[in-house]
Amino acid sequence: VRLAIPDVPPELVAQLNPGGRLSAPVGPADSIQVLMLLEKEPDGRVTETAIMPVFFRALPGGLRI
Repeated sequence: VRLAIPDVPPELVAQLNPGGRLSAPVGPADSIQVLMLLEKEPDGRVTETAIMPVFFRALPGGLRI
């Protein structure tokens, strides 16, 4: 994900295969976000790791992914 999102939509997480990874800047559009790494384990569990603070632009016009 290349733009700031307030949270990671479950629909994106559901698309991950076991062993798959998703990184996204998560947080408010007008402030610092956190680059999050989500990984789907072989048993289907999803782990979330905060990587570092970042500042990305928000989706324009209130678009949702």
